[in-house]
Amino acid sequence: KKNQDNYIGIGLQVYSDKAGDSDMGTFMGSLNISGILKIDDNNKLGLGLMGGYGQHSVNYSNLQWESQYNGSAYVSGASSGEPQNSTSYTYPDVGAGIAWSYGKDQMYISANNGIHANVGISAFHFGLPSYSFYTQSNEKLNTKINAHATIEFGVKNTNLLIAPNILYTKQGTQNELIAGSKFKYVLQEGSKYTLIKKSSAVSLGIDYRIGDALITSFMFEYSNYSIGISYDVNTSKLKPASNYRGGLELALRFITPNPFNNKTKARI
Repeated sequence: KKNQDNYIGIGLQVYSDKAGDSDMGTFMGSLNISGILKIDDNNKLGLGLMGGYGQHSVNYSNLQWESQYNGSAYVSGASSGEPQNSTSYTYPDVGAGIAWSYGKDQMYISANNGIHANVGISAFHFGLPSYSFYTQSNEKLNTKINAHATIEFGVKNTNLLIAPNILYTKQGTQNELIAGSKFKYVLQEGSKYTLIKKSSAVSLGIDYRIGDALITSFMFEYSNYSIGISYDVNTSKLKPASNYRGGLELALRFITPNPFNNKTKARI
């Protein structure tokens, strides 16, 4: 924390993953730095940078290839015919983002007359990382762009908040657009001074991943804690095979300071 209105944040991110018979592995470590600048009482601007190195690795010894079958049996000592000249490689990675946040104060929760908006865009990779175990390949990891916007406002003098949102992601020729809204109902407003009575709320979310799936979600919030569940209903051309079934997700969340006790100021 730099002062009352402006902040500097520093972060470390480490990611590791292995999968399959080949132990196809990804390891990534990066440093992150961000700054939040107060423009005025209702507006803030956030800037972030990240940089680091990653490694991809593979173990060829557990793999079997078509050329190792002689027509009747598998011969492990036979040549695979594959150019196995590299079992790992490292690459640099970078990213950057900017976000604007607007918030208008509400005097107390039950008035429900606050408004908050957040808009941001970020980019990753910038075409830097090579993405192949074959040294003769010039394949690169395409730049990934994320853009998002959320606005949260209360239906005045009720316990209902509505938060429409949109997320767009593009990487190379691939792109994804998700749009929808969360409907949050405050069940109980907590006591401000004694803290004996805790605030609680339930949320229902409905989103649509364009051309792919309907996403439904439910969350129960109690003070700093939340538990949620979501399910994707497949609506794409795969539905004859999926029978509309999608993915089930569970979430546990802890937020500090207590989100119920904070006035709706600009926040990032």
